[in-house]
Amino acid sequence: QISTEAGFRDTVIRQFQGCFCRTDRIAAVRYVRKGTAVNERGRALQKLCASVQFSLPGMPCIYYGDEEGMQGFRDPFCRAPFRRDAGELHSFYAGLASARNASLPLSRGDAAFSSFGADVLYVLRYTDDQAQLIAFNRGETAVTVQPELADFRPLRAADAERIGQLPSLSVPALGHVSVKL
Repeated sequence: QISTEAGFRDTVIRQFQGCFCRTDRIAAVRYVRKGTAVNERGRALQKLCASVQFSLPGMPCIYYGDEEGMQGFRDPFCRAPFRRDAGELHSFYAGLASARNASLPLSRGDAAFSSFGADVLYVLRYTDDQAQLIAFNRGETAVTVQPELADFRPLRAADAERIGQLPSLSVPALGHVSVKL
């Protein structure tokens, strides 16, 4: 039982950060096989997990080489020299960092969370005068959702009133969408 909204927020953040850091590495290790459909799914999961990390409060944790698509597996392969690729995955991580740095709600704002079913997670980041809503879909099919502010925790009534109505969102399969409010 979590007695305060701050305690709820901190618990959710710890659980998501721990879960998605591990999931990011599992996606990279398990699914990255050159030239297979499994590779594409693994890359999509890795991008989804990184997107969640960059939307949460605190500093995103990028494991050595993830941004380059490096695979470590087990010892001794986990000690391979850093391979600078600057390919598509590197550009994706750089874009996440740029978007976070350019957004006051993402870099310094408070956070509230909600979900839709088992596959859609909402993260609402907000300051006194700005807000950004990010919806993540880990499902295999695209969805259109209508988040409700009343479902977000922790979110004070005054903040919900200031933010106003949330838009309907179309979220791609194994992807995310971000909207400035």
